[in-house]
This record gives sequence, C-alpha cells and structure tokens, in this order.
Amino acid sequence: MYLRDINLSADDAIVERFKGGFVAQFFREASCISILYMELISRQIVTEKTPSVVAFKFTDELLEPPEKWAIGGCSWPFDFAKYVQSTPSVKKRMIVDALQAALLWMASKMDWPLKPFETAYEEAIRRDLVLERMAKKSWVSPNKQYRVRVFFRYDLEGVELAAVLSKNRSSNELARLPLGVALPYHGCLADYLSDGRWTSNTEFILQSGSFIRERWVADFSAFMT
Repeated sequence: MYLRDINLSADDAIVERFKGGFVAQFFREASCISILYMELISRQIVTEKTPSVVAFKFTDELLEPPEKWAIGGCSWPFDFAKYVQSTPSVKKRMIVDALQAALLWMASKMDWPLKPFETAYEEAIRRDLVLERMAKKSWVSPNKQYRVRVFFRYDLEGVELAAVLSKNRSSNELARLPLGVALPYHGCLADYLSDGRWTSNTEFILQSGSFIRERWVADFSAFMT
C-alpha cells in the first residue's frame, strides 16, 4: 500500500482568535496544496505497516515539532497571524513550506525515502503551486461527432473549470468555454469532474452532486459545423 492522502487543517483552538469561519476557510484553501502534492508523490511512498493517510493540524501554539504525534493526527507549528495578512501567493508558499518541513520530519521518523518529497516540492514550486490539467473522463455527444473533456485549474481561492470540445476520436481542440469557478475543498475534484452529460447535440452540462449543488452549462453551437 502507498501513501494515498494528505489532510491539512487548522487547530480548532484558534477559532476564537480567527473568526468568520476561518478554520473552515483554511481547510479549503490548504487543499490546493495537499492535492497537488499528493499527485506529485503518487505511488512513491510505501506504507504497508503504517496508515496510508497523513493528517497535519497546523497550530500557532507550537514553536517546534511535537514530542507526541501520530501519523493520522500530527500537530505542526504555523503562523496564522502572518497568514491572514498575506497575499494568495504568499499563503500558498507558507502552506507548502510548512507541509514540506512536516513531511521531511515525519519521513525521518518513518524511514520513508526523502527524495520523492524533495522532488515533489521542487516541482510544485515550478508549477507556481497550482494543479492544472485535463481531467481523464470525457463525454461523447449524442450524434457521436464530438467529445467534451473538462480542464481544471485548482488554486487557493477556487477551482476554475472549462469545457473543452474536440471531434470524437481526435485530440485537436475546437473550443474551450469557461464554466465557472467552484469552491475548493478536500475531495472536490471527484465531485466536480464526474457528473457531466449532453442535453442536446450542442449543449453540455457539468454538475456537482454534493452539498455544493452547482450546475455549469456550455453551449458549443457556434463551434460546430
């Protein structure tokens, strides 16, 4: 078994000092880093004798790594006062730097190889800490002439979605229509990228089946001949 998930959250103890739903907001924002990082280290960290999910709870009540910890729930020092005053790009860098330090520390405790984490960190920085690519799933139009795929860009403040049209059995892009910006949260890609359908030979809809209850429409009639 391999490490299959990284969960990042804020310590509930900060809720009285950082109000307005900040703890939930941080959980959503941090997901852009944990999801990117997991994609970069997929199937590289063997966890046969340990849990396959790592969970870090960031807290400003620690200055050093904890003395007591568990792989499924480990506190880690983080400067929330600086975070809330920072720009989105600085926020992302703060999260990934803290995550990298935490993972290297835990890897040394668990005898995991360090190289996959070091390589993933470098690649994440190179990508400007954004996960963007074409989703694997696609949908063929009712007349079998066209196919739609969904392109996504997972960033701190939202997940940008676009419907990409091509001829069936071709990878040449005919059109790319923005669908909207969806709320980021841990596990949202499985929700946003799975439920799509054509309502006609020219209109495609993508919808969320979770609590988000979003629905996005792309009309490709202007691009079909």
